[in-house]
Amino acid sequence: MRKLVRQIKHEMRVMRRKGFRDYVLRRQSTDLFTSFVYDRMAGKEPGRPMFDKVQTPAWIASLGYRVPATLALYESPEDIRFESLPERFVLKPSGLWSSTGVQVLRRDGARYFEMLRRQYLTREEIQAVQRESRLRQLQHKPQSAPKIIAEEAVIDEVDPDIVPLDYKLYCFRGRVEFIVQIDRAYKPVQVAFFRRDFEPVEFSELARVTSKRIARGKHRLPHGADGIVEAARTISCAMNTPFISVDCYASTEGPVVGELTPTPGGPLGLWLFHRTFDEHLGRCWREAMPGPHRDASQA
Repeated sequence: MRKLVRQIKHEMRVMRRKGFRDYVLRRQSTDLFTSFVYDRMAGKEPGRPMFDKVQTPAWIASLGYRVPATLALYESPEDIRFESLPERFVLKPSGLWSSTGVQVLRRDGARYFEMLRRQYLTREEIQAVQRESRLRQLQHKPQSAPKIIAEEAVIDEVDPDIVPLDYKLYCFRGRVEFIVQIDRAYKPVQVAFFRRDFEPVEFSELARVTSKRIARGKHRLPHGADGIVEAARTISCAMNTPFISVDCYASTEGPVVGELTPTPGGPLGLWLFHRTFDEHLGRCWREAMPGPHRDASQA
């Protein structure tokens, strides 16, 4: 019941942002990219990809790509050994999504500067955040065994004092069709779009902003753009799924693969794709599906 109530409230918030008529029309369509994402979230997709944040980095590394090094795994916030962690590190829950519970930390004397939210925290305050995140995960999945992951902090290739720019590559069985650039150095977060092989495109050509949490940003082409695209293509080809978002960073040591996201939330609440582009990405998804599913839709 709680899950249903949360879903209804989410749907109502989305309707208010997007407009009831437009929202209903889109949800009734089965060939839009956003419709495929909604169906995946609802568990309607056969063979829906599931990822373990603890195990997935090792699999990505086995393909030959760099991932942030795992420094430690903690069973509870009280187990965090701050004295054994480097000056900069990241803490994140093992079973939550988006940036929920993620803390990018830099030691500053007796306190820590949390770079995502730009605030100073004590050790006790950091533990309190992780405690709340752990509770949220247990509420969502009561039978889970949540852990706290401490991992290496990736250093941005241009500015070491910011959270590295995040590039989310929308991949359809090895075909990179769309790239989202996220710059968290600003509030609100700045977002820019690229087509395919990092070809810059104006935000307004593909979508409109629907949330005050983001603003249109400036394109910053990463030095290792070709390496990022190659990594995303290879990882996507190695997976048995028509779509995956491969999240990468451009670091001082080259491309780094952060996470794999099966249901990107950006187009569901932060921006609204123009219908023609939503349909285009939907066709990419449909074409990447196994034969029977693809043929059935065309029939």
